[in-house]
Amino acid sequence: MDMGRNFFPPNILQATLETFQTSVVPTTDEEGNLLDEEDWTIRQEFQPGTNFLGMISFCVFLGIAIQVTTMQNLRCIYIY
Repeated sequence: MDMGRNFFPPNILQATLETFQTSVVPTTDEEGNLLDEEDWTIRQEFQPGTNFLGMISFCVFLGIAIQVTTMQNLRCIYIY
């Protein structure tokens, strides 16, 4: 799941600063004993770090979009 979420970041700025990570946090009772795996908490959050997969996928899709529209709009090439 994390690979898919990192492959399609919410925006390119967030992809340069954060990467998505899922972590499992074991739950303990009052005495400090670990509970069953069914009671563990799943935490999904963005961690500091560069999301290279998201940046590469953005560049590939941007390149494909420019290539497809090259004949229709040549001004787009001069911007990038």
